[in-house]
Amino acid sequence: VQFWDLDLVMLSVDCARFGFDIYQDNNGCMQDASIYGPGMVWLRFVPFDVFSRASVPVLGVVMIVISSLVLVWLARQVDGLARIALVVAAVGAPWLLLLERGNIDAVVLWVAVGVVWITRRWPSLWAWWIAAAGIWLVGTWKYYPFVLGLMLLPALRLRRGWTVIVGYAVASVGFVLLTWSNFQFSTSSNSAMIDMGDYVVLGRVPVVARMLGTEVGTSGPHFGDLLLFALTVVAAVWGAAVAFSVRRVRSDLGSLAAGGSTLYLASVLIAGFGYGYKATFLLLV
Repeated sequence: VQFWDLDLVMLSVDCARFGFDIYQDNNGCMQDASIYGPGMVWLRFVPFDVFSRASVPVLGVVMIVISSLVLVWLARQVDGLARIALVVAAVGAPWLLLLERGNIDAVVLWVAVGVVWITRRWPSLWAWWIAAAGIWLVGTWKYYPFVLGLMLLPALRLRRGWTVIVGYAVASVGFVLLTWSNFQFSTSSNSAMIDMGDYVVLGRVPVVARMLGTEVGTSGPHFGDLLLFALTVVAAVWGAAVAFSVRRVRSDLGSLAAGGSTLYLASVLIAGFGYGYKATFLLLV
């Protein structure tokens, strides 16, 4: 199916536009309930049915173009071996899978880069508010992008910059609480989609299940879970030590790296599951 993931998203938008309850199985329009947050179906209010299944071929190509420009922008921020790494990534399986499926996670990447771009170009309070609004919006689609709020911390250097942080935190927590049942369903759906035999799939749960030689691995913490979390803590401490040892500090690129790693950990380690294209979040690091 061409741009399969994008097609599924637009199907849920169309079904919501026609008045179906997309958060119920066998709702008359979709066989399975939508796993996306309520914010995704706000796209139905965009005029002229721009976001619909009929537009998927065009939207998919537009996403490929924008994602490629984002990769070029990332390459312009680095030198030497880092550029070679991005060239390799551009023809690698995770990146091609992201583009081929038209997955909405590409937009999360755009927002992360957009936060750095707009706040660097216009280092003022209004730019940080726009950045916070962009992060909040993609958070209403899939919830875990809310962790990108970490990228807003440099706003504290501005006068009244704390209002951006507080406003974002209140809006994010408030949305999760108001959509709590959907939040629980969306997060639990990760485990439901796991195929232990699919080696394309990343995530803590399938890794732990293979370590233990079992198909379960999801009912409470296991030794494998604890080991992976311990390794993550060690890696975080090591990364922090390296960061503090560097004399030349770039807070903009540092926040981009922090955002990318947190995105990856939230979807693959904390949620326990993620397709191969989740590895593209590490390009931000």
